[in-house]
Amino acid sequence: SSSSPLSYVPLSSSDSDQEPDELLKKLPPSQRKAELSKREERAKRFKSAQDELQRSKAAQRRQSERARDAFLAAGAEGNPDVIDWDEYTIVGTSQTLEKKYLRLTSAPDPGNVRPLKVLRKTLELLKQKWKDEKNYTFICDQFKSLRQDLTVQRIKNEFTVVVYEMHARIALEKGDLGEYNQCQSQLMQLYTLNLPGNVDEFLGYRILYFLFTLNRS
Repeated sequence: SSSSPLSYVPLSSSDSDQEPDELLKKLPPSQRKAELSKREERAKRFKSAQDELQRSKAAQRRQSERARDAFLAAGAEGNPDVIDWDEYTIVGTSQTLEKKYLRLTSAPDPGNVRPLKVLRKTLELLKQKWKDEKNYTFICDQFKSLRQDLTVQRIKNEFTVVVYEMHARIALEKGDLGEYNQCQSQLMQLYTLNLPGNVDEFLGYRILYFLFTLNRS
């Protein structure tokens, strides 16, 4: 059967030993042009992928440098509030008091994380809003955001205990056992660090929770 101008041109065994450019010369003009176009597109895609990889690595380096600079500027070295400092621990720079909770899908940006001094102000604001408005959906979301900012900065101190205890009490008041249990689990770990807290009160809640959920463990 007849073949089209772009049909494959069989190569002899001697052809396979030749340089790619020599093989290219053996192709018909139309097929040679198509092959060159394919090679150019492949080269562009490869360069684009390499450029994107370099940009990503550069962005990660900048973020790591910003985090370390903020860490040193905040005088956090040796600070007992910061647990297990490593290259992934950050010190936030955001001054926003209220922030919607969003589940993290990548490394946190210090510019979107509030430092400890701002989180203290946030807690006072949330205490007043809960007293005045009793909007549990809003308060729960804000407390989860506050807890997240503590977590990504590895802050485990007396303030952390206060945050989890307060959120646990509010969750119990509204019958949100799922959120209460998350707070309770974290509090059990925080208490093992000998941080001040209402250990007896929350041990009582824990016993009642186990009775209510028929947990015999």
